Amino acid sequence: VINIQGWSGPTQEEDYVDYSGFFCNAGIKFLLGQDNDRKNKNAAIKGAHFPGIAGWLYSEAIDLNAEGLSRQAYKKILEAYDAAPDSAEIAELKKSIEAALKGDKDRQYLDGLFEEAERFKAKGEHKKAIMRYAEIFSADSQNRAARMRLDEYAALAEQELKKAIEERKKRNLKKALKAAENALDYGAGSEAWKLKSELEAELESNARKDSLYNEAV
Repeated sequence: VINIQGWSGPTQEEDYVDYSGFFCNAGIKFLLGQDNDRKNKNAAIKGAHFPGIAGWLYSEAIDLNAEGLSRQAYKKILEAYDAAPDSAEIAELKKSIEAALKGDKDRQYLDGLFEEAERFKAKGEHKKAIMRYAEIFSADSQNRAARMRLDEYAALAEQELKKAIEERKKRNLKKALKAAENALDYGAGSEAWKLKSELEAELESNARKDSLYNEAV
C-alpha cells in the first residue's frame, strides 16, 4: 500500500505505526525553541550594555510582566531603573508597565463606581445612580453595562414624560405632576422640567381659586 506521504508499509489499520520518533523530534524542536528564546533575550540584554545587576533585573521584569504580574514586574524594573537610569530599554519597559498599572487602577475605579451606582439604583436614588453611570460611560465609551443602564433610564424617562402629557390632557394635574417628577428623576431634560413648572403653576392657581371660592361661600 502506498499512501499520500509515500509510505509503502502496512497501513495503520493493518499494523501498529510507531510515531514515537516524530514526537521525540517535535519535543526536541520545542525545547530548542525555548532555549533559543532565552538566548535571544539574553543576547538582547547583553547588547543593551546594562551595567552589572541591571540586566538581570530587566530580565526578571520581562518574565514577570509576560506572566501578567505587573506589580511585581514594576518593582523589578524600578530597581533596574535605579541601577541604569540612562538605559532607553529599561525606561521603555518601565513606561509600558506603568501604563498597564494605570489601566488596572482605572478599571478598579470604574468597577467600584458601577457598584456604587447599582446600590443607589436599588435604593431608588436614581439621579445619583445616573450621574455615576454617566461618569463611567464618559471615561469608557465601550462600557456596555453602564450604557445599558443609561438606555434603561432614558426609556423610563420618555415613558414618564408621555404619561405626564397624557394626564395633563385629561386634567389629572396631580398625576401629571408626579409623572413629570419621575421623568426628571430618570434623567429627562428641559422638556420635563418645563412641564413640571407649568403643572405646579396650574395647581397653585387652582388652589387659589378654590380658596377664594370657599371664602365667598
